[in-house]
Amino acid sequence: MDDEYDAWVVSAGTGTTAAGLLAHHQTPDLHVFSALKGAQNQRGFIVDQAQQINAAELSQLMAIQKSFSEKLFFHSHCHQGGYAKQSPALKKFIHEFAKNNPDSPLDPVYTCKSMYAVFTAMEEGTWPYRRTLFIHTGGLQGWRGYPLSSNPFVLP
Repeated sequence: MDDEYDAWVVSAGTGTTAAGLLAHHQTPDLHVFSALKGAQNQRGFIVDQAQQINAAELSQLMAIQKSFSEKLFFHSHCHQGGYAKQSPALKKFIHEFAKNNPDSPLDPVYTCKSMYAVFTAMEEGTWPYRRTLFIHTGGLQGWRGYPLSSNPFVLP
């Protein structure tokens, strides 16, 4: 890990991946996008888990680093209606993204929502970072719950 990126982005279901990333002392600003509706309290869980992971090193690191809470940006409003739900705008985005990035498939449950939120913020000029790392943790098996015809990453 180095200073190559000024922000990382990750999707969240349970939040444990985000907690692990947050616990690392070199993590820059971490933006976590929850795929769950009503998950506002998940932010506290992520911070608590990160603190437990780093309990032994915590006091030493806190003297030189931002606190976990300061570098965590939690987005609970990007769920698009709830777990595994997709708004018409999100569906359109997925299809456009697939057309322009066929070798970078997004899953329909988590990463599509995070990527859509980041792209929207960039288009609106509200994303404050120049170098963002988008961490895609998988989830592509989520397409199994949708008709094959709805997956724009499958070749016809």
